[in-house]
Amino acid sequence: MSTKRRRACVCPNEVTTSTGSTGDLHACHETGAAAGDRSSSPSLLDLPLDVLLEIVARCDAATVLSLAATCKALRRIILGDDFRRRLALQAAANGGFDPALLLGVSYRLHEHGGAEDDRRLVQAYGRRARFDESLLGSFTPVASRDGILVLRREHRDASSGGGGAGQLCAIKTRPLELLVCNTLTGNTSSPPTLSFCDDDFTYPPALLTVAGAGAGCSFELLVADSHLTTQTYQSQNGKWGARRAIAMPPDHPRLGARVDGCSAAVTGRTVHWLCHKSRPNSGEHAFVVLSVDADTARGTVTELPRECIGGKTGAFDVHGLHLAGSAADGRLRLVAAGMQAISVWTLSPSPEAEEEADRWSQQAVAIHVQRGIGKTLFGESWKPIRLDESGRLRSTTRFMGFAERSGVGILWMEGGGGLARFSLATGELAVLRRAPAAGGVRDAGHVSCVFLHEVDLASLLRTMTCL
Repeated sequence: MSTKRRRACVCPNEVTTSTGSTGDLHACHETGAAAGDRSSSPSLLDLPLDVLLEIVARCDAATVLSLAATCKALRRIILGDDFRRRLALQAAANGGFDPALLLGVSYRLHEHGGAEDDRRLVQAYGRRARFDESLLGSFTPVASRDGILVLRREHRDASSGGGGAGQLCAIKTRPLELLVCNTLTGNTSSPPTLSFCDDDFTYPPALLTVAGAGAGCSFELLVADSHLTTQTYQSQNGKWGARRAIAMPPDHPRLGARVDGCSAAVTGRTVHWLCHKSRPNSGEHAFVVLSVDADTARGTVTELPRECIGGKTGAFDVHGLHLAGSAADGRLRLVAAGMQAISVWTLSPSPEAEEEADRWSQQAVAIHVQRGIGKTLFGESWKPIRLDESGRLRSTTRFMGFAERSGVGILWMEGGGGLARFSLATGELAVLRRAPAAGGVRDAGHVSCVFLHEVDLASLLRTMTCL
């Protein structure tokens, strides 16, 4: 038996009528007497404009876009200046964040000891992204912004020595193959392959710009390697630009690998990475921010704030730090998950301070990590500190991701915890996934590649036109 599926609609006149063999007819499609018979029925559009704007502003971004696509009257209201001003005021009241812009959270789950064939993408929260999970068999997510997800092909060489089949290649220079997925539409595109230094010291790709939505979405992507050279790809012409060497200051410190697990942050046309000050195992454990202007290829190195690691509000180690841009003012932020609180440092745009570390201003957030997140979500059995294999103390809290528009962060909390979500705007805490019970398979349920899928609602509305 075949069933005709009714078209979803969220028009304010939510009334359906039976029309026999032709299926259901929605009130917003009626004409003539049928519509006139209900002309006196209460409608959402009969509400005062301020009330209507408040209702729509409280909806999540996906619902707002659906409303704008289903009714001409609502579309005119949503695309109007009054609604945009209300969104801006709403974000300003929440410290520059709008939680409604977060569409969802996804992560890669490694099961049964992390075997290749047992990893999958988990949609942990919110709207389900349109994504082909089979791609995870050969690609790794490396960047995400405004509904666009970038993946990099994992190169493996069965003939490489020392590891046997399935081990990562030991060579440092190999083709860099990227796949770009639109998680709103499911469309994918493949930039031309680059002969690039794709090794352990390569910096994560950065989405400089994302414009538009749907099939007409365009983006600009920047990649950088350990030799401090960059290339930029523009989807509109489908070509990579010329490779350029980053012009570093003559007195800049020696840079090592980027910090494992940290993605790139973007402010305007500048890309930022958190990296080691020198090669690992050199005896020096300092960390800095490498910033590169995409237009001029000029690079700068900025010291981290003094108390972002250690102290009362700092993280226990570098894995509790995360760089993020600011959608509100375009400034660079450093978010730290400390033992006592979540702290946010903001970088001054002009180097007026005598020392670089003094350019950061700190704001403590009323979210207590150990007591508020760890104990509240996972109970008294969760421990903030543990001993590693070498007998050294290490934190069980690791920063996995942060959404700059919605102010939502994700932490992985070992030691009887799991994957936790917190909101700087509302203070809300939630568990996305609990860690396996003690004594289970080693690394079972290991989580990696956490990405928060946001949408730039203001930009999307600017690209839409009234019907």
